[in-house]
Amino acid sequence: MEQITEIEEDGFAPLNETLSRREADADSEAPVEESPVWLTIYSDLMTNLMLFFLMLYGITRMSVDAKTTILDSIASHFDSAVKREALRETFEKTAADIKDSAVDALGNPVVSRVIIEPSGYRIILKAPVMFDSASDTIKKASMKDLRELGSFIRTIPNVIEIAGHTDSTPVEGTRWRSNWELSLARAESVRRFLTASSISAERFCISGYGSTRPLYPNDSAENRLRNRRIEIIVMDTGK
Repeated sequence: MEQITEIEEDGFAPLNETLSRREADADSEAPVEESPVWLTIYSDLMTNLMLFFLMLYGITRMSVDAKTTILDSIASHFDSAVKREALRETFEKTAADIKDSAVDALGNPVVSRVIIEPSGYRIILKAPVMFDSASDTIKKASMKDLRELGSFIRTIPNVIEIAGHTDSTPVEGTRWRSNWELSLARAESVRRFLTASSISAERFCISGYGSTRPLYPNDSAENRLRNRRIEIIVMDTGK
């Protein structure tokens, strides 16, 4: 007991008194408030601004060639985006015009119909009107109508695929080994004709599907006639 009394006299508080003081101090502390949402957004904004100005400062320290390369890259990105948007608007306008009036808008006897698709639209041409049986030579009677169609294609900037299709009738006894060759040769004939009408060859690609993609079952003469066709596929360049 004498030893404990000496400790108290030296200035040390008893253990119970010390614990009581700590509990009182803990109770007296004010609760911590969370930061408001706007402060978090503001902090992110300031961070981004700082990084932006640091990037600008870094560009100023680069060589002239490096700065030119970066600026050209940024400019080409925005320029391409503007071009894509312009092509997209042109495509939508043209597709809407054709869909509204279809064949009458083109005023073209070789056109059967127009099919609108997510990736573009297809102008269906009547192959029997344009070609004789098992022939890839365009009839003279159809050249005027095909030339008018070329005038329409020249007014739009889109990439064009020319696809040839046949029915399922075999081509044995002709100079063609298969309907594949005949369909591709007819597509190539149309491409040559259109490029001769002052349309850039770079805008075209051709394909031949033979009888593999019929629009109708090849079970009647009428359906086989419909399946023999050329498709002018106007691609949505914006995509």
